[in-house]
Amino acid sequence: ADAVTTGGETVAVADVEPVLRAAATGEVVVVGVPHEVLGSALAAVLTVPSDLEPVRAAARSVLQGAHRPRTWFHVPELPLTAAGKVDRVTLVSLLSGGDGRARRMP
Repeated sequence: ADAVTTGGETVAVADVEPVLRAAATGEVVVVGVPHEVLGSALAAVLTVPSDLEPVRAAARSVLQGAHRPRTWFHVPELPLTAAGKVDRVTLVSLLSGGDGRARRMP
């Protein structure tokens, strides 16, 4: 999805991803994941675990409120569609699955 509704606010991932990517050495994708209270919450998915601190710092310094990811994950490789784009549906499934391909970061 190109947007995530979290806590009643719609956040365009295109507004968030460039900020995070600028601080990363690997790839960064933002998706919405289910949240008990908010309905959905922003999750940032990193392909390089050591990017966590600089990317998180960029989020804190540039992004406000609902635009800041609430959860952070590492996946070694992003799932792609047949057209070569990030398969966001499969990625969300990986984040909520317990198969070990996605690791929640502190």
